[in-house]
Amino acid sequence: MLDSEIEKRLNELESEQDEQINVLEEFDDFEDEIRKLESTLNQIDKFYLRNNQETDFSNLRDLKKTEELEKELENMSSSSTTPNIKVQENTKNVSASDSTNYVICLVTNPKLPKEWSGKEWCDRGKGMRYKTAEQVKQTFKKLKKQFPDQSIKIFKK
Repeated sequence: MLDSEIEKRLNELESEQDEQINVLEEFDDFEDEIRKLESTLNQIDKFYLRNNQETDFSNLRDLKKTEELEKELENMSSSSTTPNIKVQENTKNVSASDSTNYVICLVTNPKLPKEWSGKEWCDRGKGMRYKTAEQVKQTFKKLKKQFPDQSIKIFKK
């Protein structure tokens, strides 16, 4: 009986020893992986340190186009408060029976001006159309009093 218990205990100890050996081998593999990662991180750190210089962005931009846009913006912001009636070019043939319409626009973004609907500023194409220059000038004056600091223009459609 004693021999069988000793043999059973010995087998358990051997099994536990094998398990510990496997864990140690895995741990060695894990240490190797950590060393590889540390090496990679050191290389990355060196790369970032070498390339950590001031970048001259002027080479990346079209400076002439930037200057043109700045001048255009300056002209837009310094425009007079009198009505500015512009004719937009139309690719369609306009007959004599077509009536002229005027639209009052809030030009905060020249590519997407907001139109006056009679109550509020709305998206392009949804604003109020004025049939005569006199109607649009009267409304323009009221809007200039109501929104004195805004860039408001009249467009002929």
